Amino acid sequence: MSNAGTWTHNTADGGSPSALGGAPRIQLDTAVDPALNNGVFTEPGMYATASALYVTLQCVNVHAFPGLTRLTVPLECGSPCNTASAVSWSYRGTVLKDANAAAIRFDTGFSASSLFESGGSVYLISTPVKTTGASWAD
Repeated sequence: MSNAGTWTHNTADGGSPSALGGAPRIQLDTAVDPALNNGVFTEPGMYATASALYVTLQCVNVHAFPGLTRLTVPLECGSPCNTASAVSWSYRGTVLKDANAAAIRFDTGFSASSLFESGGSVYLISTPVKTTGASWAD
């Protein structure tokens, strides 16, 4: 029986968590693009087309703590997509950052991004986060 569903912390590669144990298949913060360096990735959203798989992730820069930086970053894996190969993935830039949330009076960036299509256009939806002065928890 596999250990799927359990989390381990592999110290051999710098402590990256892996759901299956051992090192992750792709080290996003070093193998895909240097701009993602020092990131911890959470909350994936996906959108698939015939030509590519798109994934949006929250990239939290843990080294900026306590000035925690949250970025929403999209990645693209062109068809045929080999999800286990770092060279298959392209970083498509940062689409949302803390300053974008601050502009609409939220203080802790965005979370839970996802992509959807409507009327032939693809949209990003994300939840702004507010912790200071909010009447609800983060």
